[in-house]
Amino acid sequence: MLTLLVLAAVAGGRLFGLPRNWAVLGALAWGPAAAGVVSGQNTSVALHLAVATAAALVLVSTKDAESSPRKVQRRAASADHSVALLP
Repeated sequence: MLTLLVLAAVAGGRLFGLPRNWAVLGALAWGPAAAGVVSGQNTSVALHLAVATAAALVLVSTKDAESSPRKVQRRAASADHSVALLP
């Protein structure tokens, strides 16, 4: 579990732009994560899955924006953002 916690911290640090040392120190100092490692609970697995999901979402949105900026502009222009006011 400690290995998964450290891997999640390193991946999360890259995702949020934190230095690796600070990310690992923060993960080990965070109470729920440290308690999960000591007691053998699966909080490290959940944290790792959450960071992997966030990284995948960032990767997909970045690729979508880079691959076709015109598509993104067309979607934004065609979206109806008007708000109907009630009398």
